[in-house]
Amino acid sequence: MRLTDVPLAELFAGKNWVVRYRQGEDRNNPEVAEVAGEFGRNDYGLFSSMARFADGSEHPALAVKAMAYGGEHTDTFIYTRMGWLNILAEGFTRAIGKYAHDVFPFDVFVAEPWKGDREIGTNADLHRQAFRNSLDRLKSLRYDSWTGTQRRPSAS
Repeated sequence: MRLTDVPLAELFAGKNWVVRYRQGEDRNNPEVAEVAGEFGRNDYGLFSSMARFADGSEHPALAVKAMAYGGEHTDTFIYTRMGWLNILAEGFTRAIGKYAHDVFPFDVFVAEPWKGDREIGTNADLHRQAFRNSLDRLKSLRYDSWTGTQRRPSAS
């Protein structure tokens, strides 16, 4: 499956995937496979997570971490109406212009951290708890599984 095909239901379940980057491939839509065990030494992990923007809003997210560098965070994809969007991509800050201060800086909380992640370290339980605490709020937004938009209550 491709990164852009990862459904919110699997993110909400706290799943993790390994990223299969190929030479010359679009880094914003690589092949991913669910992790059946541990990550390999040179793998890139894709982690179900939640991003909390500078304005306090919370968003479904996928965090990419490089295992060769102790779990260093390399990319963050946020679920939007247009699907998964890499907010650490070159030019993103410039593209959102005057609204950048509403997004940056932001925190990412991983649902199920990799045990060798030096970046998260002893804060793994904090990450799990923050993800669980926001999960009900994120689910209550009733994201449409295709567009990623928030469904509006019916006018009945």
